[in-house]
Amino acid sequence: MGKLIDGKYYEDKDDGLKTLVSYDAVKTKTKYIGITKEWLDKVNGNTYWSCRVEHIEEDRSYFFPFQYGYGDQSEYVVKEALNATSEEIKFVKHLKCTKKQVQEWGGISDPNLYFISEKGYYYLD
Repeated sequence: MGKLIDGKYYEDKDDGLKTLVSYDAVKTKTKYIGITKEWLDKVNGNTYWSCRVEHIEEDRSYFFPFQYGYGDQSEYVVKEALNATSEEIKFVKHLKCTKKQVQEWGGISDPNLYFISEKGYYYLD
């Protein structure tokens, strides 16, 4: 029989260990998970980024292509484009990526992407 402890459900296994089965998703408002990759152009001192965002409930992906920006600008742009609050989206940022990694992460070369020009992003349904 399982137990709910601090918002996490633990299930008893035959080996006597407690195993984390799932997180109580009802308590969280997270709708999106954004993964950002950054590249620093060391010659000019500029930072560039691209981001992929997964909509958890609708099984939809959003791609923000390679663009200039530093600090939390990527998070600001994504939240504004998706009209999401800080509670609704969780970000993971990968620093020190190569230029090629960041460009590819933006996903522009994928022929199945649809471009939303007024928002500045692509999406894959």
